Amino acid sequence: QRDRLRAEQPSLLVATPGRLRALCGQRPASAMQRLRVAAAAGPVEEASLPEQLLSLRSVARLVLDEGDRLLDEGFEEDILGISSLCIRRRLTMLFSATWTSQTETFAIILRSGAVRVTVAGIPRVIVQEVELIPKANRARRLRDLLREFGAGAKVLVFVLFRRE
Repeated sequence: QRDRLRAEQPSLLVATPGRLRALCGQRPASAMQRLRVAAAAGPVEEASLPEQLLSLRSVARLVLDEGDRLLDEGFEEDILGISSLCIRRRLTMLFSATWTSQTETFAIILRSGAVRVTVAGIPRVIVQEVELIPKANRARRLRDLLREFGAGAKVLVFVLFRRE
């Protein structure tokens, strides 16, 4: 990844907050937490900062998906750090399945003048069904469904992990 970033200048970058911060030459919050825990146990040699491979100065749009999960996982400090590096951004988008007071406060901190867009219920043109399928049968069931829908169908599949 580091070699590709050195060689290419990507127009779009998808990364976890901690990883992106490390690529920008900053110490992610998780690394800072490990240092604090180690320091509490005794003297610790200060680790050097990661090598800076990216600059976010010219980023025009910052998109944060799964905002509620990012906050639940403790990425608030990393996201604020990334946000401060995107000094020329014109647009920040925060997507979240649930909108708590914590998410609302976070949206305000990220960008004043935020506009909240919500979807109330499921539009009638969207059909939503839930099936509980044992893990071993999921790939086969997905193939069957895609065949059933046909080649021209528009299908959105959500997964928890990339390998899924």
